[in-house]
Amino acid sequence: MTRTQFRKKVNELIRENNRLIKNRVEKLFKSGCVDLNDYDNDFRLPKMFMYAIGKEMQFQWKPLDDELLKTGENIARVL
Repeated sequence: MTRTQFRKKVNELIRENNRLIKNRVEKLFKSGCVDLNDYDNDFRLPKMFMYAIGKEMQFQWKPLDDELLKTGENIARVL
């Protein structure tokens, strides 16, 4: 794989994640899980949302292959 190929594939996954995030924002609103009026107009609630969506993404993208999981964990340490 070349750097260009890698970047292209990562950009495709970013677009997919953006769709996922936008979908989950709407799901959150429909769920009644939080009352937006309970929060100030700051970044606390959006950060809690990003924390939660990050956990979902970690679950969705987790490799099932042990070797790939090791590689993913190694990349996470670098980042």
